[in-house]
Amino acid sequence: MTLTIGQNLNFAVSAADIIAALKQKSPSLIALKPSTLPRRTVTSSRPRRPRLISVDGTKSPEGKKMLADLEEITLIIASFSFDPTGRVSSYVKRMAENNADQAGLKLRGKSKAVMFVTMRFEDSGIAKGASSLVITGHVMVSHKTSKGDLVVTKVWEENQRVGTFSKSGLAKGNIPTRVRSKMIAFFKMFRDAKTAAAGATAEKKK
Repeated sequence: MTLTIGQNLNFAVSAADIIAALKQKSPSLIALKPSTLPRRTVTSSRPRRPRLISVDGTKSPEGKKMLADLEEITLIIASFSFDPTGRVSSYVKRMAENNADQAGLKLRGKSKAVMFVTMRFEDSGIAKGASSLVITGHVMVSHKTSKGDLVVTKVWEENQRVGTFSKSGLAKGNIPTRVRSKMIAFFKMFRDAKTAAAGATAEKKK
């Protein structure tokens, strides 16, 4: 059983209010005009999303200045090929760390400047089973704008085939002397580029 006493009472009160309001209404209808309607201001409630902006500054004066001004850097080493013993990857990492030290850069776990080094093995095309090691290096510097956008500027880039591994040599993790020498030369290109950028920046200030 459901009691409806309260519902009938509410209806009675509501009906009395409506009848009283109708008796007090204006005898004439008033047309609504656009000028008499209250203005409604519509604002977007969705905040602006920050953008990621990529810039190639390897040849621009601004990019060279960023390279010259580097004092610290984060190293990221990635291998896109199978390294059976892990020795080649470890050697590339050690060379990259030595390179940063020789360039006078402090290694940080999180920095606005990142050196991203990738390595991969390709078919050498010389001997059966032989693989060529290709190393690519990028240095990118990031900063935020007043609008919150993240600008990532590439200030250095290099890609080089540094030598060949025999199938058995790679399986054992043996790194040929020629590969070691060319790897040292590869990272030296970064230091040379940084030194040249510093010289160009100092010359521009004169």
